[in-house]
Amino acid sequence: MQSVQRQFGRFMKRSADESQVALLLSDFDQIDKLLDKIVDSTRAWRDAWSSLLTHQDRLFTEFEGLYAPIIGSSEATSHTPVPTPEATLARTSKIRVEYEDLKKDLLEQLNGIDERMIDPASQAKELLTPLKKTIKKRQDKKLDYERHTGRVDSYSKRTKRTDRENASLAKAEDDLTRSTEEYHAADEHLRKCLPPLIAAVFSLLPRLLSAQIEIQNNLLANYYTVIYGYCEEEQFPANPPQDLEDTVTEWEQACNPVQEQIESFGCIVNGKTARSNSQPSNERRPSNTLTALNNRFRSNQNVSTQQSQSDTKLGAANDNVPSLGIRSKSTPYAPSAHSVQSLYKDTAPALSSSSVAETPTSSQQVSQSDSLTPSIPLSTKPSLSAIAGQKKRPPPPPKPRSASSNVTFVTALYDFGGQSAGDLAFQEGDRIRVVKRTESTDDWWDGELHGVKGSFPANYVELAE
Repeated sequence: MQSVQRQFGRFMKRSADESQVALLLSDFDQIDKLLDKIVDSTRAWRDAWSSLLTHQDRLFTEFEGLYAPIIGSSEATSHTPVPTPEATLARTSKIRVEYEDLKKDLLEQLNGIDERMIDPASQAKELLTPLKKTIKKRQDKKLDYERHTGRVDSYSKRTKRTDRENASLAKAEDDLTRSTEEYHAADEHLRKCLPPLIAAVFSLLPRLLSAQIEIQNNLLANYYTVIYGYCEEEQFPANPPQDLEDTVTEWEQACNPVQEQIESFGCIVNGKTARSNSQPSNERRPSNTLTALNNRFRSNQNVSTQQSQSDTKLGAANDNVPSLGIRSKSTPYAPSAHSVQSLYKDTAPALSSSSVAETPTSSQQVSQSDSLTPSIPLSTKPSLSAIAGQKKRPPPPPKPRSASSNVTFVTALYDFGGQSAGDLAFQEGDRIRVVKRTESTDDWWDGELHGVKGSFPANYVELAE
């Protein structure tokens, strides 16, 4: 029962702590959060160094594999690989060995991060756990003190009290006296325990910072020693040029020839990505209707027809059969869905299995993206001529759309009285017109009810049928 009363007391108006105790509690919370950040950040720093060593070791292993001699099959080929110079192989193998030794040395120093930084901070945080329980008990004592103070004030304000109320007042005063003593004793205990502990934790911070600086300097010094020694032995420039433009120019001179050679490969030049990038954006995506129509005509073409017969018959067909037109680059042609579907349906019966379809030559094709003229067999000339002579039937009118087709109504499942200004209040069963909504039912929608507009929770309603 007492714990339930304390839970309710946390939601009531609380009294302020004594200034010294409030400052101690604030410092305690700060050092608790600070130790958490130190432990988490130090672990991330250690893992970052470990990941760096692992990736660099893999990198130089791959370099050694790239420079290694190419061992091909025994079949004779026209291309003979050029062997890598022995000096290059020796340099690559040497840098890999150097970085393997460097990785072992640095991993030993990274293990010292746990001993010198993470473990002390974790132990200091564990020492704060008993004090957290003490602070929680002190908060309970304060809640009891506030509850008993409220009871005494409530009974004291009554000018006319009954005997039962006087007895309750006396009991409340006794409880207040006891809770006041316990509350003050808890505050006094915190005044004695917290200052030494807070000072000890803050004195630990310079030691942790000193350890971090020492470890970081050792890691960087070992890295510099290995790289500088390797550059001196292999006669590489250990120090970069003063001007950044010289570095960029030197890199471009070494990189651009390789880039041009790779980009000249046939698989890259004639690849799908290169072709799609070379086409204008307005010509890459033909309409779905035209694509389906072209696929229909292409599926009926007979590839077994000789090329000479194809050229002759295609020329005759192009003179008599009306085409769908040429689409201009500046003003793309987009025929209506009805006209394309009508042509598709009327020409489908004429494309029988006995019809012979021809494929146009490359000289007669304008381009795949610019021309929309399909290949049509000669047997379809009468049908297409009849189609050209007849007047196109108008498309059927669309079904009349009711005025309320875009209006959405929802039915309230629960009562909602509103939480703030601008909320739409409603009762269970009300029919609300939705003004604005989202795809999620966990959001707030805008609606209108009885001429009043406002926001309401979407999970309080369901869509009306």
